[in-house]
Amino acid sequence: MILEWNLDKKLFSIVVDNATNNDVMIRKVKDWILYDLLVARDVDLLHVRCSAHILNLIVQDGLNEIRGLIDKIRETVRYLNKSPAASQKFEMALSQCNLTDKRQVAMDVPNRWNSTYELLATALPLKEAFSRLQRIDKNYHCNPSESEWDVAGVVHECLQIFYEATDHFSGRKYPTSNVFFPDVCEIHLKMIEWEKSDYDYVRRMLCHLVKSNVISSSGVETRASLRDFDRWCYESRVSNNQKSELESYLEEARFPRAETFNILDWWKTNSPRLPVLAKIARDILAVPATTVASEAAFSVGGRIIDESRTCLLPDAVEALVVADDWIESIPKRTVHMESSGTQTDNA
Repeated sequence: MILEWNLDKKLFSIVVDNATNNDVMIRKVKDWILYDLLVARDVDLLHVRCSAHILNLIVQDGLNEIRGLIDKIRETVRYLNKSPAASQKFEMALSQCNLTDKRQVAMDVPNRWNSTYELLATALPLKEAFSRLQRIDKNYHCNPSESEWDVAGVVHECLQIFYEATDHFSGRKYPTSNVFFPDVCEIHLKMIEWEKSDYDYVRRMLCHLVKSNVISSSGVETRASLRDFDRWCYESRVSNNQKSELESYLEEARFPRAETFNILDWWKTNSPRLPVLAKIARDILAVPATTVASEAAFSVGGRIIDESRTCLLPDAVEALVVADDWIESIPKRTVHMESSGTQTDNA
């Protein structure tokens, strides 16, 4: 496929997860580039590991501390989906607790921790309704204890920084190779704070995270925040001596750290002044930090019928899939029509 699409001399990097077959594939591609194509180039940066997959492995180890609680919530979701009677009783419990405006708890995907985080995020506000369901439904025996809910609240707060970082550098509409390092630094600083936590289970969870040998928090001296680095850069003075393009770029005053900063617009504006670096930035910024976007494009996880939906007829499943596709296409069609109307008005 690389030859078919004429990519052999344009290949800069390949982003894959940590599966063994991917390592074998990357090794063969490197050998092919170096020997078969006789291209004199550095292939050390060819293999880029998916950052979201690495964080997923790290957090999965940490979640072992509340595995019992998560299993109880999963059993609760299965119980509610098993019969209309159980679902009706839960609706009654929600009404009695004035929680009808809260989101319903959806089953997570066990090997994707971010869906487990969302499971906790939706279940925590409903803990009172679960307790009420246990009192009105004698067949429900999966309600977590009050101490387990307290642990879940603290762990959910700890995992929030992982969730936000993963969501940030898994974006699809902006470059992600430049946002990965600051996000991981913030995670590192937060983990150092967990070493002094008042909760034993937080420190145990940190031990599980550090054992992954991907992010380490022990024996490392670091400043309290990346704001110190920003302040140092801001206070640095720019020399007026004649320097190379790279030296001039490195000594320029930095923009303040802000979410609204558009790195592509900056390089487009400054490419006449920094032509060589602009070409390098174009190649590097095109490298995604994760494989989330490409995996989502080919994922069929949302179309799998689990045991709680096996009574649906094939025609009903097909109708639901088609309807869901139509619903997702409505916002895109609306945006397209609005943009077309604007162009007509301007004409």
